[in-house]
Amino acid sequence: MEQDNTENGSDRESFITLYAHYQLDIYRYVLSLLKNSADAQDVVQETAVVLWKKFNSYEPETSFKAWACRIALYETMNYRRKRANRQRILSEKVMQELTEVYIENDSLLEDRRQHLSNCMTKLSPEDSELIKERYSSQGTLGEVAEKIGVTANTLYKRLQRVRKQLHECINHTIASSGEAS
Repeated sequence: MEQDNTENGSDRESFITLYAHYQLDIYRYVLSLLKNSADAQDVVQETAVVLWKKFNSYEPETSFKAWACRIALYETMNYRRKRANRQRILSEKVMQELTEVYIENDSLLEDRRQHLSNCMTKLSPEDSELIKERYSSQGTLGEVAEKIGVTANTLYKRLQRVRKQLHECINHTIASSGEAS
C-alpha cells in the first residue's frame, strides 16, 4: 500500500481545498496546450496525482495555481512524448513560454473572466442561451446550428456579434473601474 505523503489530516484538507479551488483553472490551462478535451482531462488527472505526491514540497506562501500549472506543463509534455505518433500542435519550448505568460497574466485573466460573467447577465436571453449552447456543447458549430435551426453561417455571424458585444462590455467595465487592460 502506498504511503500517505502528508504529515496529517490538515495537509490533506489543505490540498483538497486548494486543488478543488483551482482544478478548473488547471484544466483550462492544459486544454490551451492540448486543444483536445479528452486529452486535457487525462493530463489533469495525472497532474492531480503528481500534485498530491509532491504536495509536501509545495511552499504555502507561493501561488498554488502557478505551482500546479508548472507541474501540469511537465505532465502535458510527458503525455505528448508518450503519444509521439500524434500530431504535435505546439513545441515544448512554446508550451514553456505559454506557461510563463499564463502565470504572469493570471490575475488579469481572472478579472476578465469575472467581468465576462457580469457582462453575460446583460445579454438578451436569446444571446445568453446562444453562447451557453455553443460553449457548453461538445458539438461543432455546424451541429449547434442544426440543433437550433439556423445555418452555420448565420450562427457564426450571430456569435461574432455577441462576442464583440461581450468584448466591448468587458473593456468598458475595465476602463470605467480604472483597471489595466
